[in-house]
Amino acid sequence: MWLKAAWALLRKDALIELRRRESLFSMAAFGVLSLLIYNFALPLDGDSAKEMAPGLLWVTVTFTAVLSLGKAFAGEKQNDAVDALVASPAPLPAIFLGKLAANLLFIGIIEILLIPLFLAFFPVATGFSWGWLALTLGLGTFGMATLGTLFSAMTVTLRSRELIFPLLLLPLMVPIIIAASHALSALIEQDMGAVSTWVQLLGIADTIFFVASLWVFEFLVED
Repeated sequence: MWLKAAWALLRKDALIELRRRESLFSMAAFGVLSLLIYNFALPLDGDSAKEMAPGLLWVTVTFTAVLSLGKAFAGEKQNDAVDALVASPAPLPAIFLGKLAANLLFIGIIEILLIPLFLAFFPVATGFSWGWLALTLGLGTFGMATLGTLFSAMTVTLRSRELIFPLLLLPLMVPIIIAASHALSALIEQDMGAVSTWVQLLGIADTIFFVASLWVFEFLVED
């Protein structure tokens, strides 16, 4: 029942986005323009690129993701569809998981576009492990999407949600951004010991945020 309900929500959101293409186009445009601005405004080479590029990438990913995360429950706001969704036979955790999966899909698509541009714009070494890069991106994205899905549900009925949503979300994203940036920086330097440490911290943070978000989501929608 859980997987079926989560898959139904994921499929619904994916089909809607494929028809409208609003979120993906706006995310892609914002991400590409951000990297272009960083590339021209901050000419980096050598050691400066290795030090600053990881942080710039994660800042770009973070603000690009916020564009999509804030709209996660926007479709359900119309005609009180949120109440209908909660009243449906679908378990509440499955609703959260379905929305989380949709957010991960959209952000992942944009990251696939941004990573080649990032490597083209910034002269960082490419001899690192692509497996560790995928793991770092995956864990960082999972933490962002988890928090974003929760706060999107929390602010969906607020009149000023476009302002309140990032103000609530971004401070809690700081540990994820720090750990992910340090992990990517260590990966570029090929310091695998540091990479492993930061990735473990990312995994711990993701686990805490995921468990807490599931619990808070059930409490939130029931009230």
